[in-house]
Amino acid sequence: MRKFYCSLLLFFVSTLGFAQTFTSFSPTAAGMSEIVYIKGSYLNYVTAVRFGGTAASFFYAQNDSTIVAGIAGGSTGAVTLTLPFSPYSLSRPGFTYLLSPQILSFTPPSAGYGDTVTIKGINLLNTQKVYFTDSLALSFEKISDTVIKAVVGNGQTGAVGVGTSGIISYAPDFTHTGPVISSFSPKTGVTGDTITIKGINFTGTTQVILGRYAAASFTVVGDTLIRGVLGQTGPGYIYVKSAEGTAGMEGFISPVITAIDPTFGYRGTVVSIYGSNMLGVTAVKFKDSLATSFTIVHDGLLQAVVPTSNSGNIQLYKGIDSFIVGNFSYFPYRPFVTGFSPAAAKTGDTLTITGTRLLGATQVKIGEVPAAYFTVVSDTKIKAVVARDSYLSSYIKVTNDGITDSIAGFRYIFLPPDISSFAPASGPVGTNVVLKGQYFGATVADNTVYFGSAKAAISAVTDSTITVTVPAGTDHQPISVTTSRMTGYSAIPFNLTFADGVLPLTEATFNQPLHFTIPGNSNPARVVQGDFDGDGKIDLAVVCGYFGQNNNRVFIYRNTSVDRYISFAAPLQIVIGSQSNSGFDISVADMDGDGKLDLVTMSSQNVYISVLKNTSAPGNISFAARVDFVVSSPSGPEGTHPVNLTIADFDKDGRPDIAVANFGLDNWCKVGYARNTTINGIISFGPVYNYPIVDAWNVFASDLNNDRKPDIGVAINVNGSFMKQLNILRNESTQGAIGLQQDESIGPENSIKSAYLVYSDLDADGKTDLISCNQGSTVSVYKNTSSNGGYISFANPLYFSVVNSTLGQGYIADMDADGKPDLIVTSSGKDSVYILRNNSTVGNISFETAIGYKAGDAALGVIAADLDGDGKPDIVTANPADATITVLRNLTGAPIRLCPPIASTTISSNISGSSYQWQSDKNDGNGFINISNSTFYNGTGTPSLQLINIPSSFNGHRYRCLVNGSNYSYVRQVEFYNQWTGMISPLWSDPANWSCGVLPDANTAIHVPYGIVYVDVNATCYSMNVVPPVTVTVNPGVTLTITH
Repeated sequence: MRKFYCSLLLFFVSTLGFAQTFTSFSPTAAGMSEIVYIKGSYLNYVTAVRFGGTAASFFYAQNDSTIVAGIAGGSTGAVTLTLPFSPYSLSRPGFTYLLSPQILSFTPPSAGYGDTVTIKGINLLNTQKVYFTDSLALSFEKISDTVIKAVVGNGQTGAVGVGTSGIISYAPDFTHTGPVISSFSPKTGVTGDTITIKGINFTGTTQVILGRYAAASFTVVGDTLIRGVLGQTGPGYIYVKSAEGTAGMEGFISPVITAIDPTFGYRGTVVSIYGSNMLGVTAVKFKDSLATSFTIVHDGLLQAVVPTSNSGNIQLYKGIDSFIVGNFSYFPYRPFVTGFSPAAAKTGDTLTITGTRLLGATQVKIGEVPAAYFTVVSDTKIKAVVARDSYLSSYIKVTNDGITDSIAGFRYIFLPPDISSFAPASGPVGTNVVLKGQYFGATVADNTVYFGSAKAAISAVTDSTITVTVPAGTDHQPISVTTSRMTGYSAIPFNLTFADGVLPLTEATFNQPLHFTIPGNSNPARVVQGDFDGDGKIDLAVVCGYFGQNNNRVFIYRNTSVDRYISFAAPLQIVIGSQSNSGFDISVADMDGDGKLDLVTMSSQNVYISVLKNTSAPGNISFAARVDFVVSSPSGPEGTHPVNLTIADFDKDGRPDIAVANFGLDNWCKVGYARNTTINGIISFGPVYNYPIVDAWNVFASDLNNDRKPDIGVAINVNGSFMKQLNILRNESTQGAIGLQQDESIGPENSIKSAYLVYSDLDADGKTDLISCNQGSTVSVYKNTSSNGGYISFANPLYFSVVNSTLGQGYIADMDADGKPDLIVTSSGKDSVYILRNNSTVGNISFETAIGYKAGDAALGVIAADLDGDGKPDIVTANPADATITVLRNLTGAPIRLCPPIASTTISSNISGSSYQWQSDKNDGNGFINISNSTFYNGTGTPSLQLINIPSSFNGHRYRCLVNGSNYSYVRQVEFYNQWTGMISPLWSDPANWSCGVLPDANTAIHVPYGIVYVDVNATCYSMNVVPPVTVTVNPGVTLTITH
């Protein structure tokens, strides 16, 4: 293996074609333990270094062009480098090996500072350093290779040493006879200051010189300590003299200070320092802060600019040495803010802030948020740019010198995300949609997008676009974008289509109703939808209304559906009032901008609405304790109770506001509305304002005149000789102030009571039309005739009947994916829910005859929600009479389920013509091909295809009809399916435990919704769907094979 690597290296090197070079080495003469630097190219391949034939003590490649090598001993000669490949070695002559100097003797054996000592030895011409114990000689002279004369400095008793940079040779028994200074402090001073000198041999000191002049006095505290008092001062050495010699140490500096003017001031004050010896000053400090700048005018005057500092000493520096020249009292440069303009601004706008002492400001805050950036123009003016989310207060704050001054009155202009358009406008679940607009978050994580109540996955973000994927659960509501705790909405909803095209509504569109009992015999009044826990499935929230037991609760059902099987976890219960209260309405919106859907509910017997803040995580739905906000007053002749609410951003500040219908006695009713004033996740509302509307019963919010502001529609709930059915309040709000103006009362006088209002652009003319579900068997439809941005008006109502019914609530959804919003209404009649299919054209509103479906008893609340994630809206009703909610699963386009092992069925074309040709796709890669009558098929050229005793191997086959040679019917698929019932036992092998009465075979899709299953025989199936917490146990010795 080593030989292989070596060969590979040689091949690599020779292939590259580079050549190693040895260009120089330095120093050219060196002794033992010294370092030599070798220069060349590609030196990292060198394997050995020799000096005059002797191997280096060590070496390493510092980089590709430098080797560092240590001298181990040797002789004069060439420096040689060894390589693992040709040319195998490189050599340069000229290296001289220096023999290490050695001391044989020295005289005299005792000497003091400044004395000369003669050193004798060998190889002394190679000497680079001379030591007296640990201190270098003041100087030395090489007389010959055997003699050196060295001058004693601040040494100590010990030894004399000579040597190179690598090896030092010492001779013992040297005695330092004079004083030795090791340190002194301070390094500077003025007349009268004390300088402390430390060292040895101070006993017998006769003179101390401090700088240029003798000390005014000095005290020998001991053999190691002297204290000297400055007299006349000047820079220079510190000397200590005695009969045994003199010790000296440089570094004493001593400017003479005569005056400081002024001795107090603010930042920016110019301070003049008078005296002498100012030349050479390298820095000035006030306390611990460097002067902003300083100028040495001449040797007797220095001027310094006061920085941001604190009171304390002024210090002058010469290099690393400093000395104190006096004290300065610092006064903080306190700012005063006197004004700003404009008074209101949005993100990116520039504010001009005026005042005094603004120069040097270190921080500017606008609405408690640091400015995006700011420029101090002068001592009286600052230009500051408003940052995002500068709405936490109305204050402008400026900090200077650690002190903050502020002024109130600023108003932040919100810039919620603005969706101007999106494309495509329609498509099935999974479609990529590009939202265009402005004020989006900068990154994917900064944005949250909902298609109605379903959260979408974001794949890309730019300054003006967001790319998202249409999520399962998309409903017929606007798209929303939330960023920086603000939300913006599209003008129109996304039009969800089906992957398999337009599917007609028939009596068989929905499966048998699934009923879910509300705990405690509560009476559900309203149901709403939303992905509350962010797991991608649409959950339900139900408020219980009407008087009775437990009608003060909200029940939240977490969706646990798998594949096409709808199921819910046990509901979460939240109390919204006292036992006697009646929950009347509930709505869904992100009230605090955290990207989660909150709940807003109300009780008709209380005076408040309740906000439930969403604190859920995937798989775990939870809400914070409710927060109540008073919206009406039940006492006195004008007493009212809330009966209905709607949520919309009326003032376009990115926070959804509320409007409430307050119903009272003696026709005293009001529409109350309040601004959402939530800040930083703390939900709050401004004062409630009331608009008097006689018999207000139901409210909704939608833009009725295309000015991008949601207007309010109000339903009237009592007959009267002068009263219209609906009232319209036009939105004239500005950001921060909600304003409403009544534009029109619509509907004939003496009209029937309106029970519930819904809205949508029914005829695709770009205007929102109104639908009133009346307390009878009719629906009133008002075509919008408003001018864009102007007066709101509607045509006279059109009436559509729902026979044998008393209507409850309504809901808008495109149930057949034809691009037209259909109307769903509940009823207390024979069928409890009806769908009126929209058959309108532009300018002409019409509905087909209502199709009825049986749901719960006397259904009231209704929504359309995709609960099983198949991209098609299912129907959910709230049924107060039998305390249930009911789900009607949408079966349009669903497979035709057959029991194994053989089965028969008939498939009919949804379109008519003069010729028919049925086709089949066997999932074999050949697509659809024509089929003819055979053992398994009959009627292949008619509108209805008969499948006769087809085997389970036909599982997954798809069929369609080619009509008149150019048009295709809907595609239908067959699925062999068997559901576990467990009616007899938990054993797989018992046919009576299966819905088909036979065991599933290898082509059968299996659904296990409940129970315990023991697989006690070898079995194979096509697929298996198990609903938690079901357990399927395969017995020992048995095999279960699932092929898909």
